[in-house]
Amino acid sequence: MNFQNLPAQLIILLFGWSFTLYLDRRSKHRTEAIKRKDYIVSKIEDIADWLDDEVNKDHFQPARTESTLAGLITQIELKMVQFNSHVKKDLLEPSDLSKLRDINLEPIEAENAEGGTADESEENNKPDLSHIYYQMRDLSSDLIENIESRCNLYFFPKERPAEKIESTLLHLGSFAFTFFVSIALLCLYDLIHASTTFTHPIYSLFVDHPPATQTP
Repeated sequence: MNFQNLPAQLIILLFGWSFTLYLDRRSKHRTEAIKRKDYIVSKIEDIADWLDDEVNKDHFQPARTESTLAGLITQIELKMVQFNSHVKKDLLEPSDLSKLRDINLEPIEAENAEGGTADESEENNKPDLSHIYYQMRDLSSDLIENIESRCNLYFFPKERPAEKIESTLLHLGSFAFTFFVSIALLCLYDLIHASTTFTHPIYSLFVDHPPATQTP
């Protein structure tokens, strides 16, 4: 085996391997962050539909619905905290969900209509619950728009000087790390090459003389 060009081969191999790992890790990290964001958006969208089903039940109970709604919002808040931890930046604000938690679930009593049949009077006196769904839909839409806007600026930034410098420094740091590791391997190679020609056992580096063999 020819070890004459080993230092150059190691440096080229290490540079290529490190750059490939860097791109792969960056791509996976970005993909996972987008999946987390889409999951949060999906859960916020589902709240309005779930609430619409609740208010249309024959025996709608605002207190129980409010308790369940608070639990669903708390789960989304935890997902937002996990998302911020993943991207290492306070990109989403869990406090924005307080608007959804503070929504009024009490039905609006309809005004009594004069005249009409008993069935029409009962229908007119039925509490109006439509405002709950539309209010939740408006709030959730505004919140989703805010989330999408922040994430678009983060994942697809415009060419701003500060972000460009930060990205450049990150790439330079990765290449600098690879360079210093390559230099360390090169020094290790020179140390080994100065002590042996790879035709002698490796333990010759640590002893003055190879162990003597016993003759019969």
